[in-house]
Amino acid sequence: MTVPQGTLTPPPSTTVPPDGAEPHGRRWQGPGWGFLVKLLIMAVINAFGLMGIFAAFQAEAWLILSAAVILLVAADIIYFTKRALPLKYLMPGLTFLLIFQVFIFGYTAYIAFTNYGAGHVGSQEQAVQAALTQGERRLDDAPTYPLAVVEQNGELGFAINDDGDVRAGSAEQPLESVASTSDAGAPTEVPGWNIVSRNQVLSMQNEVTDLRVPVSEDPNDGWIRTRDGSSGSVYISTMTWDEQAQTITDTTTGTVYHATDDGLFTSEDGASLATGWTVNVGFANFVRLFADPALFQPLAMVTAWTFVWAVLSVLVPFAMGLVFAIIFNDPRIRGRKVLRTLFILPYAFPAFMSALLFRGMFNAEFGVINELFFGGANIDWLGDPWLARFAVLFVNVWLTYPYFFLVCTGAIQALPADALEGRVDRRCRPVPAGAVDHPAAGARGHGPAAHLVVRVRVQQLHRHLHVQQRRTGHTRRTLRTGFDRHPDLGDLRHLRRLGRQGRLRTGERPVDHRLHHRRHHLRHRIPSDQEARGVPVMSTPDAAVSTPPKTARQARSAVAMDPGRRGAARRRWALEVGWKYLLALVILFYAMFPLVYVLSASLNPGGSLAASNSLFRVLDIANYADLAGTSYWTWYGNTLLVGGASAIGAVIMGAAAAYAFSRFRFTGRRPGLTALLIIQMFPQALAFVAIFLMLLALGEVFPALGLNSKIALICVYLGGALGVNTFLMYGFFNTIPVELDESAKIDGATHAQIFWRIIMPLVTPILAVVALLAFIAAFGDYIISKIVLVSEDNWTLAVGMFQWVSNQLASNWGLFAAGALLASIPVLVLFLSLQRYIIGGLTAGSVKG
Repeated sequence: MTVPQGTLTPPPSTTVPPDGAEPHGRRWQGPGWGFLVKLLIMAVINAFGLMGIFAAFQAEAWLILSAAVILLVAADIIYFTKRALPLKYLMPGLTFLLIFQVFIFGYTAYIAFTNYGAGHVGSQEQAVQAALTQGERRLDDAPTYPLAVVEQNGELGFAINDDGDVRAGSAEQPLESVASTSDAGAPTEVPGWNIVSRNQVLSMQNEVTDLRVPVSEDPNDGWIRTRDGSSGSVYISTMTWDEQAQTITDTTTGTVYHATDDGLFTSEDGASLATGWTVNVGFANFVRLFADPALFQPLAMVTAWTFVWAVLSVLVPFAMGLVFAIIFNDPRIRGRKVLRTLFILPYAFPAFMSALLFRGMFNAEFGVINELFFGGANIDWLGDPWLARFAVLFVNVWLTYPYFFLVCTGAIQALPADALEGRVDRRCRPVPAGAVDHPAAGARGHGPAAHLVVRVRVQQLHRHLHVQQRRTGHTRRTLRTGFDRHPDLGDLRHLRRLGRQGRLRTGERPVDHRLHHRRHHLRHRIPSDQEARGVPVMSTPDAAVSTPPKTARQARSAVAMDPGRRGAARRRWALEVGWKYLLALVILFYAMFPLVYVLSASLNPGGSLAASNSLFRVLDIANYADLAGTSYWTWYGNTLLVGGASAIGAVIMGAAAAYAFSRFRFTGRRPGLTALLIIQMFPQALAFVAIFLMLLALGEVFPALGLNSKIALICVYLGGALGVNTFLMYGFFNTIPVELDESAKIDGATHAQIFWRIIMPLVTPILAVVALLAFIAAFGDYIISKIVLVSEDNWTLAVGMFQWVSNQLASNWGLFAAGALLASIPVLVLFLSLQRYIIGGLTAGSVKG
């Protein structure tokens, strides 16, 4: 249909919103699923936050209460306002960082100025209670009360029947009346408390008999104790506490102990009670650290060795990984992929298992290293200081060199091919196309044809030199001077003169007579390139020597028929490629022997170190079957849960923070990045005391975030989700073109849609790398998991399997080896499936046009 002349057609509508207008993706149109999901998530967060605030108020934990209120209000403001876009992505990671990283380091600094330690771990009230408990005795003529063991929010207590008055309490809560009964026996119903069954009481007999429930707020009134779990009596102490005078008096001897500024109860004769409390001591700890030689000298030696060990643990594995990556990047080596996979297997083996494994292998009396490699000599690897340092460095290099090998291999493969092949000699650069006088050079200027002309000219030269040297008997020295009669030498001398006259570009030199040093390398590469292009191989000008070959295959056949040249080819192969196979055998032995030893020990039912030294002497799967009789598979599931949750959380929070730092410009951006880097300089393992105390306090308010909780352990790991992970992802996010974001915004996409649907798929390689590193770190951690997890059912593999070999006199190495091999399977599978992202983690994207 045509439009009549003179009729104005309306301009086409545009999808570009005006400046300042809100894109349609953020408006309330249609079902609004994004807003509903955000509303649901915030509702859950507010529900848990209000529960936590109420629990903190009941427990009178004012610090926790304040932190919960601040975080909840901040979250509501940030996620329900249209501003503060960067904080929407930074808030989750910053929350964990502030609570489980910044706070614990600040708390560690606070502890450094106190006398916290053995005998000074609590408050003065707790010290008084402990002193009164030490000299307890049963109150004379005290009645025996019918008693029931009760429980409230995971805390045990007692409920007694005091002439029909049911009174209940716990160690922290004195007895109070909660109900009345007409029965004369133990209470059967206690409002607000749960009655613990008889079987449960028997299973926790030690906890019940050690429990003391105060009779009243005054500790001098005594407390209720039970011996059988069904009846209780009042016990009092021989010590009495005078709160006004701040003294404790021993009623049997009359000794009075006064509270001092040092956090102790001390008598006039200088004797002190065993239990004290925490007080501030200023810089006394630091003064003692430097003034006491018994403390300063060991600390100085340990600090110096730590720095040396850290430097060597980075330089040695990096040097090994770089050298191995360069050597085994040669395409002439067959089976390179298999060799590389075997080289990196140690990195997939959990670190804590490796430490325990090598401790057994380095055993002076029964270790396999002394037995097989030193003829049974009694070398005390772990007893001598210098040998122990060498052993630690040896193990750490074994664990870390595969990572550097993998990274260096990926870096080399990411280099352009012409950067590796175009440099024909380390002292000479390729001839610029304008300096080559050849018809083919002018066809493409500085393109690939110019490099092809240079390679063909070099082939002519080195072939002629080889023939002339054999025919005329000229020495290499004579040939290097270029005084033979090959027609191409005139061109090369002319090019050298051009270089001296300054007609070449800066930094470029012509190909000269030194090229004949690498003629064997060029002969290997050039024919295959020409054959692929269908170009005949250029022949030597001396037609009397042999018939010129037409193709690279004919040239190789000519070499094979010539015995002299065949011998030279073999020698060249041995010098260029053959020795790399020998080096590969050495590396394989270094990498695989510990793993082979573990496999052999797992198939040996003997269970001892001495029985495991004979490799594959006995083949039996009894150790694998015995794992079913232990808690191994429970630990296995706990480890996968903790490692998987930590990896997912680290990826999400790290990617969100990296996106905010990469895409937004806001106040405090650069200081924030610097602060993240500084915080990561202090590992969490150094603050394990603060972690223990913090989780102990949190457990009184939020039991799920206290000690012996897998959720608490995951939260501690997520405290370090930012930092290194953010820096890794930040550099990767910067390689994504910003035009992709702008194109999506034109179409009305929100920032969340851009992040999840556009950016995240493009950064999959770095996400896989961070997930792998976070999973391996959580999978192999021992120190923090040992501090947090108390009960055997909550242990991870690192904590549980350590118990099998912690006592060398009663260790079961066969069972440990079987469990170690099975435990390495998830890490190995994950590592091998994601290693392609580490090697080829390059960005691929396009701009919408």
